[in-house]
Amino acid sequence: MTPISQKHTGVLIIRQGAMGDCLHVLPTVQQIARTHPDLPVHWVVDKGLVPLVETFPGVQQVWVNPFVKGQSAIDFWKALWTFRTALKAAGVSAVINLQPSAKWQLLTALLVGLNAQHYAVYHKERLDGVLPMQRRIMPRLHAIENFYQPAKRLLGLANATVLDKTLCPQLTCNKNEDFPLSWTGEGWGEVEPRSCTPSPCPLPQGRGFSTQQPLVTIGCIVGVGNKRANRAWPPEYWQVAIVRWLTQWPEAHVVLLGGPDEKSLADSIASDVLNTLPEATPRVVNVCGQEDLLTTAKRLAACTVVVGGDTGPLHLAAAVGADIVGLFAPTDPRRSGPVGAGRITIVQPEDDVSCFPCEMPTCSAACTVPRLGCMAHISVDTAVAAVVDAVNAIKTGASA
Repeated sequence: MTPISQKHTGVLIIRQGAMGDCLHVLPTVQQIARTHPDLPVHWVVDKGLVPLVETFPGVQQVWVNPFVKGQSAIDFWKALWTFRTALKAAGVSAVINLQPSAKWQLLTALLVGLNAQHYAVYHKERLDGVLPMQRRIMPRLHAIENFYQPAKRLLGLANATVLDKTLCPQLTCNKNEDFPLSWTGEGWGEVEPRSCTPSPCPLPQGRGFSTQQPLVTIGCIVGVGNKRANRAWPPEYWQVAIVRWLTQWPEAHVVLLGGPDEKSLADSIASDVLNTLPEATPRVVNVCGQEDLLTTAKRLAACTVVVGGDTGPLHLAAAVGADIVGLFAPTDPRRSGPVGAGRITIVQPEDDVSCFPCEMPTCSAACTVPRLGCMAHISVDTAVAAVVDAVNAIKTGASA
């Protein structure tokens, strides 16, 4: 049998986004590097995620997604052919297509043909027609394992049991490092993309408490973006929970994190918190949209605990080793839950809500609960208690 390193001169991973999905592909890349250390791995990704993917160990070259929303047919074909030519020149001879849309299928066909020895396509595990209540008890593949399957087929990798699910040890940041609460960096996702061989991640490694940091720093990811708004915890719940955390720990600071789309939401939540607890003004910081991805990763790692719904920054927090409290309802944490080296607690609706996990982008007319649906059935008491337990566990460990 011909060795993979002789059969292929380079493999391209197609996964343009989202952040959580890209992080869940990382164990696949690490396993490719361990199994075939001489096989160059290329990755095509959206512009805003380039700085993050460049830090992934095992990725030799990062390519910027050449397809722009709304581009004309002529521009599309020009971009397609130019990109195909560049990939050929870079030695790409195999494709792992984890974004099987028509345009990426077309690129795959033009680049390596439709020979199964040169490409593999991801097929998401689907449960169409299965009622949500049945989904809760059915075995599920985590996205990490689902993304791994096409690479396993194409490159002859071992079974998924060998995957390193601590995700991204190179991104694990040092909690002993002082981190200014009011630091403002470059805009979220505004770092210029580039195709290059990544250097080792500049973020230091290790975990622990800082002597300069507040003893308790709670990172709150209050938004989930616009595409899947039903994953968001109600703003009024955040306001009550944050007040209770600040009251419980007089030394605590709360940092509101996210992208530019979450800034107004975070401003509103912070304002409501400070109207209730004006003396906490120095202890509530909103950095939504003010920091680039790597700075955000560093800030997340510096938190005592990070709490939020199923969204990219929560998965980034898990990847850098933060302790997590994940608020999950419409999505199944067995499928898309955060994975990392830290303590991970998942909180779900405790009521008899029959419609979760629906895995739909919006609540349907058939939703059995009102307004924000199942996320509104994750009570403030339950979320607050989960964060308190996480902080107490860390304090106990730190004093041991």
